[in-house]
Amino acid sequence: MSLFSRAPAAFALVCAALVCAPARANGRFPATNQFLTRPGDASHLALRTTFGLLRSDNAGVTWDWVCERAVGYAGTEDPALVWHRDGELVAGLFDGLAVADANTCSWARDAAIDKQVVVDVSMANAEGSSLDALTGSYDPTSPSVDPGYISAIWSTVGDAQAWTQTSTLLPRDVIVESFDRAASDPQRLYVTGESESGGVRSGVFVRSRDGGQTWERKAFDLDPTGEHSVFLAAIDPRRADRLYVRTSGSDAGRVLVSDDAGETFRAIWSGSPPQGFALDDDGSNVWVGAFQEGLARASTTDFAFTTVNTVPIGCLHHAGSALFACSLDAYGFAAGRSDDGGHSFEPLLHLTNIRGPRECAAGAGQAVCAVDWLLAKSSLGIQDDVPDAGAVPMFDGGANSSSASTSTCGCRVTGRAAPKRNATVAWLLAGATVAFVRRRRRTTS
Repeated sequence: MSLFSRAPAAFALVCAALVCAPARANGRFPATNQFLTRPGDASHLALRTTFGLLRSDNAGVTWDWVCERAVGYAGTEDPALVWHRDGELVAGLFDGLAVADANTCSWARDAAIDKQVVVDVSMANAEGSSLDALTGSYDPTSPSVDPGYISAIWSTVGDAQAWTQTSTLLPRDVIVESFDRAASDPQRLYVTGESESGGVRSGVFVRSRDGGQTWERKAFDLDPTGEHSVFLAAIDPRRADRLYVRTSGSDAGRVLVSDDAGETFRAIWSGSPPQGFALDDDGSNVWVGAFQEGLARASTTDFAFTTVNTVPIGCLHHAGSALFACSLDAYGFAAGRSDDGGHSFEPLLHLTNIRGPRECAAGAGQAVCAVDWLLAKSSLGIQDDVPDAGAVPMFDGGANSSSASTSTCGCRVTGRAAPKRNATVAWLLAGATVAFVRRRRRTTS
C-alpha cells in the first residue's frame, strides 16, 4: 500500500491526536519546513511553511505572513528559498525564479530563467552576496521511452536581480534534486539526482572541479529496500572534499559522508527519513533531525551520535552559535532556537501568534494576502484580541528529560508532549506530496 493511499486516514489521525486546526485550502497540515537567517544579520529570520512564508525582523519576537499568491505559487509546492545579504529573498518555483524586494513586499520573476523549473537555490559564497540556482526541466523533444532533461547552474554576483547561466548542461538523463558550491573552493560544485535511463531508476552523483564547465558523473548506490532519492545535505565549510548527503524513502533514510569529493561514501546515521541537517561554522559538529528519533549530535572527528532532544524535527539551520529548528506546536514550538547545542529550545514561533500579512505600501504584490488572511487565520486557529499568556517554560526535551525552564513563549510543554508517530505522519504526508508533484512536473512539462 502506498503512502498516498493511506493519506486521508492518516491525516484524520493527525488532526484527532494533535487537536490540530483545520487544514489550509491546499489541504495540508500547517507546519514549518525551512528556516533561514539573513546573511550578516541573524535578527532577520524567514520560515517556509505549508501555507506560505513567514518573516521576522526582530529575532523572532513577531512574525508576519507572506501568502503563496504574493510569491507566485500555490497548492502543495514548497519553493526552495535563499536569502541574499542585501535582504532579498529568492524562491525557486516550478515555473521560474521569484525575487523579492528587501522588505519582502513585491516579487519579480527573473526573465533569463523564465519558466524553467528551479529545483534548488543556495548561497554561492559565505557572505551571501552571490547566489546560485539549479534548473532542471523536462525536454519535450526527447523520446518518451528515454526522457531527457535540460539542467544547468545559474548565478548572480552581487545583485539578486540579475541571473545568468554559468555552467554547461548537466547529463541529460539525470533528474536533478539538489546542489551546492564549496565555500572553500568556489570552482567545486556538487549535484545529486536520479536517472531513469532505460526505464531503470538509480541514484546519481555529479561533480565539477571547474565551476560547472565540465561534469564528472558517478552512480550512487541507494538501498533498494527503502530509499528512492539522494540529496546533498552540506559541504564542509573548510574542506571542499568532505561532503554530506542524505537519502530518503517512505520509511527510512541515511546520512552519509565522503572525504574524497564523492568517490566513496560511508553511512554515519540511519533511521527514519532525516528531515534536518546542520553543520556548525567550522564543520566540527553535525546535527541530524528526524521525526521518530528526534535530534542527534556528533563531533565530525568520530561521528558518534548522541540523542540530545526527543522533539520531532522538521528542519534544522545553524547560524553563529545558534541552532534553529522546525517542529510542531503540540511539541512546544513551530520554530525554536537553541544556544546549548540542541539540548533545549526557546520557542520563537507558535502558529497562533502570527500577526497577519506583512505591512507593505499600497499596490505591492503583498496586498493580495489581505484577502487570503481571512481563511488562513481561521485555519490556524488565530483569534483577535487574545490576551498575552506571559512567561512560560522553555522546551527541554533531552533523551530522558521531561523538565522545563522559564522562557517567553506561547504554551507549556514537556519533553514528551504527544506521541511522535502523529508528527511523523503529518510531515511525511507533506513531504511525499511535494516529492510527487515535483517529479510529475519534471517528467511531464
